[in-house]
Amino acid sequence: MQIQLHYKNVFKLVIFLGFVYLAYLIFFSSSNDVMPIIDVELRDVVSYAVLAVEMGGHAVAAIHKANKLAIQQKGLTDEGKAELLTKADLVSNKLILDVLRRFMGLKIVSEEHESESVTDEEAEAYREDRYSLWQSIRGSIDVLPNWKIYR
Repeated sequence: MQIQLHYKNVFKLVIFLGFVYLAYLIFFSSSNDVMPIIDVELRDVVSYAVLAVEMGGHAVAAIHKANKLAIQQKGLTDEGKAELLTKADLVSNKLILDVLRRFMGLKIVSEEHESESVTDEEAEAYREDRYSLWQSIRGSIDVLPNWKIYR
């Protein structure tokens, strides 16, 4: 008995084995990460963090200037004092998170919760293009070491 291999059948077998291996990697691999490892430069993260802080700070100043703080009590501190929450807190938090979420896998810890967040339309009213200021600061950030951050 002689076995003859046909190139179409060999190609189908290779494709099938590739899908089996891919399924193994996705479902049975011991790795907790489902996303590939992405390397990011430290100066890029710092640069976007500065941009986020500028946008958030501008929003806080604009809301305070317009006297639209909308102060509410979030709860009590450990000392029993009222913990206040303003519209400026929520808007600046939304703007900062929008900028920092551009980095996949970056773990962001925030005092405000998503459930307390403002809508995109409310935050958009206070989003100002701070690109020129960011460009002027970017030169200072470029002197940072060129370190790679791995997720």
